Amino acid sequence: MFINCICWLKYGLLLADEAMVLAYFTSGLFILGLFYGTDYIAKNYSFVNAMHILGLFCCLMSVTLSGSPLVSLRTGNKGSMNYPGILSAVLGGIWTYYGYQINDLFVTIPNLLGFLISMFQIYIIYAWGNRYTKLESKE
Repeated sequence: MFINCICWLKYGLLLADEAMVLAYFTSGLFILGLFYGTDYIAKNYSFVNAMHILGLFCCLMSVTLSGSPLVSLRTGNKGSMNYPGILSAVLGGIWTYYGYQINDLFVTIPNLLGFLISMFQIYIIYAWGNRYTKLESKE
């Protein structure tokens, strides 16, 4: 994720796009702060506290990224809900099983939610097909 921020930051610098530079610079700082902050907490306070902070952040990011294509339900454009969602569902199921086997809720819960969200996206793609368009409001 940090490498992604750095790449987009460099791209924004090349474009001289101040908004992009600001967004990815602050995101990169946040991520660095999270990693170094949890390292500091682990060394000086408790490894368990650091693990919980980072685990919760990872869960939040996983669920957010898995659910982001669902925004297309509101816009009526299912272009962001694509067929590779099948792969997301399979991988989410595998990681859910792995998290269950190692008894780690930080692995199990976001991957289970990602699996369910991917299955819902697959349902929308196959059940609605080309009929899925935004309903026009009557004026």
